[in-house]
Amino acid sequence: MATTPTPAKSAAKAPAKAPAKAPAKSGHAAKKKLDETTPSGPKARLPFLGEVKLPETTHLMYYGGVAALVAIELIEWPIALLLAVGKVLADNRHSKTLQSLGEALEEVG
Repeated sequence: MATTPTPAKSAAKAPAKAPAKAPAKSGHAAKKKLDETTPSGPKARLPFLGEVKLPETTHLMYYGGVAALVAIELIEWPIALLLAVGKVLADNRHSKTLQSLGEALEEVG
């Protein structure tokens, strides 16, 4: 009994072509494109508060790590609170509200 070759078996596989690269954008155009495609970040819907914007994922991992250190009693909760507040202040160093708070504290002290 003779079998005839099927097209899938007899066809030679052609090498796959690499996709054409788009020309690299530089300067302001690349930043603008990045800003347009960057998601606004994770959000959570909370009762009574509505939709709340969460910090970036890496920041959430930091806070989770500090919480884990408190949970296994490697650090005390006041130290964890200081670490979390320090992180928030460091991340928001360009905030107008924090700048005015700092100026007010300088006037007092």
